[in-house]
Amino acid sequence: MEEIEFSQRMVKVLNEKTLQDTLKKAGAQGFTVPGFSKKFYQAPLITLIGAMKIRKRGKGFQSGIFLECLSELDENILESILTKKWLMGGDARNEAESELKNIEVSILEKQKKNESIQDVFEVESNIKEDNKENNTEVIKKQKERIKKLQTIIQNYKIINDNYKKEIEQLKKENNKLELKNAEILKDRVLNEEIIEKLKVEIEKQKQQNVEMRNEIESYKNIHENAPRILCFSKKEIEREMFPFYNIECISQWNKDYIKIIDWIKYYEIWIAENDFSYSETKTIKSAAKGKVITARNFNMLITKVGGNN
Repeated sequence: MEEIEFSQRMVKVLNEKTLQDTLKKAGAQGFTVPGFSKKFYQAPLITLIGAMKIRKRGKGFQSGIFLECLSELDENILESILTKKWLMGGDARNEAESELKNIEVSILEKQKKNESIQDVFEVESNIKEDNKENNTEVIKKQKERIKKLQTIIQNYKIINDNYKKEIEQLKKENNKLELKNAEILKDRVLNEEIIEKLKVEIEKQKQQNVEMRNEIESYKNIHENAPRILCFSKKEIEREMFPFYNIECISQWNKDYIKIIDWIKYYEIWIAENDFSYSETKTIKSAAKGKVITARNFNMLITKVGGNN
């Protein structure tokens, strides 16, 4: 509902005092009614409704001034409370519009009821007067009254049917919300279960990582503290065959190795003799500080030193 429409409908439901108090307050803020320079708050209702469409420079429409002033009245005034809600926007606005509609329906019902009671009084009064007239005139007037009452009853039926339709619509919307909430709850429970499973998996992974780090640290300590071996062979030794040795391999001899290699740190020197010349083998043996193990070829050397084949 737009601002102008809401203000126009609100004007129709206000009692005389609340309407005048609001208009006097609005007049101090520039609210005007064409044709009523001073006591514009006494202008006819239709004129006041039309004045809501007047645009004020820099202030929007006069409907905005009217609603702001109405919202600032006594907190005990229902229409003032509804206007505050409407100005808040969002769900509060929808709630205010719904409550305004209920007020309008309530006023309409009271008007219809008053009309019905008045008509009944008129019927009873007129019947007494009509007794003085001829029977034809009495019947005619009674038929007119009955027709009018039937119209009022029909209006009540229409209002009642509209209420029933609104109730059914609300029930449908409520069912949809319940289904949606059930789906949300189901997804939430599922997500919580997934999260718990992931937490368990993460803890398992952490434990595995700890065990793996411990294992790596253990192998690292074994490797660092294992006897160091210097193997002279053109074939590379698979170190998995000797998990408790720290093995370094040299595939070609260089005379500079005599000075470069720190011979004293090696526990054993392994030599595949066929991969080197006699003089090279002799030089290696002479330079070695630890135990020297030799074999004719690589395979025989592996067998001799006891690798895990």
